[in-house]
Amino acid sequence: MDDCLRLALLECDYSSPVRRSLPRQGVQDRQARYGELLAAPVAEGVREARWTVNSLLRTAVPPAPTR
Repeated sequence: MDDCLRLALLECDYSSPVRRSLPRQGVQDRQARYGELLAAPVAEGVREARWTVNSLLRTAVPPAPTR
C-alpha cells in the first residue's frame, strides 16, 4: 500500500490509539515516528481516507532530501 494512502486511512481510523494520540504531537514528533506510523494497523472497517492540507498525518511525511 502507498505510504500516503496508509497515513490518510490511519487518520480516519478513529478507533486507533495512533489517531487519538496525534493532536498532542508536534510535526517533528510525527516525522520521527514515520516508520512506526506506517507499521500501524488500519482497522478493516475504515472506508474513508483523508489527505487534505489540514490532515494531521500529512506532516508526518519526512521532508524530501535536498540535492
